[in-house]
Amino acid sequence: MKKFYIITIIFLSASLIFGQDGNSKFSSSANSQTKQMPSELSAKIDGFFKTLITKKVDIAFLELVKGSALEKKKDDITNLIQQTFKSFDIYGDLKKFEKINHQFAGSSYLRVSYIASHSTYPTRWVFTFYQSPDSGWGLTNIKFDDLTENFFKED
Repeated sequence: MKKFYIITIIFLSASLIFGQDGNSKFSSSANSQTKQMPSELSAKIDGFFKTLITKKVDIAFLELVKGSALEKKKDDITNLIQQTFKSFDIYGDLKKFEKINHQFAGSSYLRVSYIASHSTYPTRWVFTFYQSPDSGWGLTNIKFDDLTENFFKED
């Protein structure tokens, strides 16, 4: 039971820090699911997970946030790095990852969800990007938790 409380605290604090829940506050259109995700963002996230698999968590996050608004939030990134290490202790090593979906809100705001497979339990990762008219695509939010059940819709 103690393990459950620790996990709950870890993931609740990540949600509070990065302030994103699993539900979209934007109305979605059929087009938001079918619009192609920019390949440079797919490559960036794939690189992030491939580095996490090698347990170079610090490097993975530093590369992921490089050039984004999150790069300046050093305390938040440090906390997220620590939580990622704790998730490895609890769920086991990261073995593989898979994109589940992406959704646009308009043409310049994008949320992408992945499932990460660990030795004993999966985690859900959500990345949010904004395409600035001045500087292009940048990461604005990162969230991860163990609420993988949320990938399924209730009947």
